[in-house]
Amino acid sequence: VVRAEQLRFDYLKSRSATEKADLKRQLDRLEKEMEVTMKPVVPNATAIMPMSDEEFHERLTKLKELPAVLGDLYKRRVGASSEDPLAVAIMMEHYEDQIALLDQIRFGGAVLDVPARRAAEQCFMDLPPSVRQRYAQNNGLKAEATASEVIEYLESKRSMYGGALTEKGRQVRDSRSSDLRSSFGEMPEYFNDITFVERSRYVEQFLPFFALMESNRPSEEEMEELMSLLVADGNNNIFAPSSKPETVVGGYYIRGTNKFESSKEGTAAEANAKMMNGLRELIAKSPKLAGKLRVFYIWDPAIPTEEAIEMGDFRDAVLAVLRVDPDRFYPTATPINKAAVSLSGLIALAAFAAQLSVQIGSTGAGGTEPWQIPQTDAAAFFESMGPIVLASLAIQLAHEAGHRVVALRDKFDVGVPNLIPSYQLGLTGTITPLKSPPPTLKSMFDFALAGPLTGYLLSMGMFLYGLTLTMSMDVVQVSSSLPPVPVELLRTSALGGGIIESFMGSGVLDGMADSSLRLHPLAIAGFAGLMSNALALLPMGQTDGGRLSLTMFGRKGTVLIKFATTVVLLLAGLFGLDESRILLLYAVYVSLCQGELETPAQDEVTELDVGRGVLGILSALFVVGTLLPRL
Repeated sequence: VVRAEQLRFDYLKSRSATEKADLKRQLDRLEKEMEVTMKPVVPNATAIMPMSDEEFHERLTKLKELPAVLGDLYKRRVGASSEDPLAVAIMMEHYEDQIALLDQIRFGGAVLDVPARRAAEQCFMDLPPSVRQRYAQNNGLKAEATASEVIEYLESKRSMYGGALTEKGRQVRDSRSSDLRSSFGEMPEYFNDITFVERSRYVEQFLPFFALMESNRPSEEEMEELMSLLVADGNNNIFAPSSKPETVVGGYYIRGTNKFESSKEGTAAEANAKMMNGLRELIAKSPKLAGKLRVFYIWDPAIPTEEAIEMGDFRDAVLAVLRVDPDRFYPTATPINKAAVSLSGLIALAAFAAQLSVQIGSTGAGGTEPWQIPQTDAAAFFESMGPIVLASLAIQLAHEAGHRVVALRDKFDVGVPNLIPSYQLGLTGTITPLKSPPPTLKSMFDFALAGPLTGYLLSMGMFLYGLTLTMSMDVVQVSSSLPPVPVELLRTSALGGGIIESFMGSGVLDGMADSSLRLHPLAIAGFAGLMSNALALLPMGQTDGGRLSLTMFGRKGTVLIKFATTVVLLLAGLFGLDESRILLLYAVYVSLCQGELETPAQDEVTELDVGRGVLGILSALFVVGTLLPRL
């Protein structure tokens, strides 16, 4: 068992194709031996003798002399937690052979009979209490779990996956276990295949929505039908498979050659478009496959081998075949939850507008204490609040219209948008979920940029027009009809603050932190719109910015960019560069609610053109200029 786990670890760690092949052969031989010789558990195993007090104190004294770092390494090596006392780690090491007997349950080929189960439970109970608690916690159970609960858990994991999974594989297993168990009862044999585990761990990281399809993967009969269509006379000019389909979590990989690209006719983008159109038509014409399968052309997310890197082959394009299941592949909130979120957005927007408008036309009769609300002219209040709310909704509507135009042009479906509340701006923006894949990365780029660009243009127009109206009023009109905006909020944007000072004079935003500046409602809505559209373009998760990042830098690059962006936003919020906490709260919201990478386009191999690349860079400059605070 230990040797098999070491071989699996070495296989997954290796980057050499030659070394992997050798390790796989060794692992296959060893697993065949294990099938013949291994029992689910050793029924008559003798409990290990307890450690003497002298030996225990001698080990404890020596370990306490080690540096803290080495002490933590020792704890992790023996299966203890870094928070555990050294005494627990010493006991874990002393009883490691007895623990290994329990671990064998996951590798056994048969269900435990009654005597074997009793022996296994006794084997667990013979461990010291501290070791039993740590072992239970290491397996995801409560520290006080009983012997029968521990053995039942170990058996359930053996029946599902055997012992082939790495830690990443176990995370995939645990996150999908109930779904898979309900669909399969007992896990398919391919879950014990180390090559499946290796492929799937990268899919789970970079294409997380593929894993959602595991319980509804294409059948072997459907894959045989697809392969026969690909090699049939008249169809073999579309895509030439070079190997059998490879099982991966959620579906299959098919490696091969784009025949249009090998013909050297047209550009690579044109060749990929012809291939994808040909594959869609091929599936649509098949009575057995029509409406059942969907094909994606993606870069294999696995790290290339050393041999591939030496040959200059850093990426490998594959066809990924999944079943058509929009509800599973594009999970969305329930209608009630979506309605509740949008309603909270409307309430937040109304509260934002009311908070700014409440002091218009104040007579002062309400008193001067903080809790005494001034009496406000009702007409002036609604004349201010109404335009702020309506103009803000118009900006979000324009944002969504930009998305819809691209979706209609490129014929893919999007869901109903949600309004996302913000106590600082009224609205953070909207969520527009995909319901079917865009055909290409270019299409996803256009979709992601069209919304913020349309919203930005309308926001800027309102902002400039509102400032013009503000400057056209005299002092009495300004004080009696315009709402005061906190200077602290206006300082959150270098672009917005700079434009305000260009209209109203340099230094107008240099007052005290608690001072305010009266602006026309359209200027307020325009400023908030600039901020919300810039936030949408931050390269994080399934936001518009995350989609743009994915199209420009790929999935692996986007993971790094998302991490760096999140760190910057959190640091800005924690160390005073984000006084209003707009960036901090947005980073927390995206991390919790939209942290996953976006679902793939059908063709993620064809790269963007230079023009779109330039637009992406310009959008990044707009984001920095808008969200960088005015110091």
